[in-house]
Amino acid sequence: MDLVGRSAAASSPDAELREVATWIDVVIARPHRDLGRSGPLCPYVPAALREDALHFGVLRGESVEAVEAEVVDLLEAHRSLSRPPSKYACIVLVARGISVPELLEVHRRVKPVAVDSGRMLGEFFPGYTSPGLHNPDFHPLTSPVPLLVIRHMVQGDDVFLAAEPAWVDAYRRTVVRV
Repeated sequence: MDLVGRSAAASSPDAELREVATWIDVVIARPHRDLGRSGPLCPYVPAALREDALHFGVLRGESVEAVEAEVVDLLEAHRSLSRPPSKYACIVLVARGISVPELLEVHRRVKPVAVDSGRMLGEFFPGYTSPGLHNPDFHPLTSPVPLLVIRHMVQGDDVFLAAEPAWVDAYRRTVVRV
């Protein structure tokens, strides 16, 4: 898969890539009144933007298994993006040709691999009603199109991993201090 930087995504002829790049700039990187805490929606994103460390790609689903294999390969690609220049390297993947239930299945299958390697694999899609940590009426994982996002596990991610003891162990072993 070819990955493009944030500026290329923002000026891409691909309308979904442009939309996601804009959404990250105007929603994810900024405070939100319903978040329930101060600061940007994702505290990781402003630094990633400053360091030009966001990379975008398109997942094209032939099958859950094919998308799963591609995401696992991208975990390794993330490793090469994560050496200098940035511990804030992030891969934002627009999911095409795969339904939201299939995307969630890919997420369920690959998240243990991601966490074990010190990475977070986030899932986002339109209408996602997963509650926020600080305001249960706020739904921070709602995005304009279905997405998977790969980034380093950082301090504070333990709250997202608490349900699985093996994930908490991986967090303690691999967390990146930022």
